[in-house]
Amino acid sequence: MPVAVELPPPQVLPQPQPQVPAPTPAAPAAQATRALLPAVEPRPPLPVVVSAPTVAPTPSRAVPPAPAPATPPATAPTTAAAAAAEPRPIPLGQLSAEQRRELPPMAIGGAIWSENAASRFIMVNGQVVHEGEAAGPGVTVERIGQKAAVLRWRDLRIEAPF
Repeated sequence: MPVAVELPPPQVLPQPQPQVPAPTPAAPAAQATRALLPAVEPRPPLPVVVSAPTVAPTPSRAVPPAPAPATPPATAPTTAAAAAAEPRPIPLGQLSAEQRRELPPMAIGGAIWSENAASRFIMVNGQVVHEGEAAGPGVTVERIGQKAAVLRWRDLRIEAPF
């Protein structure tokens, strides 16, 4: 048989009320100060103007501006395309008898060729000569190839075999 149990009625606990501080009256000194100030009417907002930013000029210093890069003369080859425009070198054997007499004496004793241009050299009169260096009075080694060197003498490009 079921037994009936009586439970006491639920108790309701009072909820705490938040305490709001009572408003304080304005201090009499603040009211007196507001009374002394003139009434100000609000102004309309200023229009906003958007313009491109400006850069202030930098102050001038005593350093002069960098010079413009020098342009090489039109006759000097500066690229592979310009080198291709140069006339083909004349083989040493095709110089005239007068040109061969005026050409400074040079005995080419051998050469080393490398893919690295700084490592290339020829032996001229017992001296090591790299590309761009003088091989004799008025003669410059323009290029060292695998089988011949191109020499610049006066206005001529001369191909000298090894």
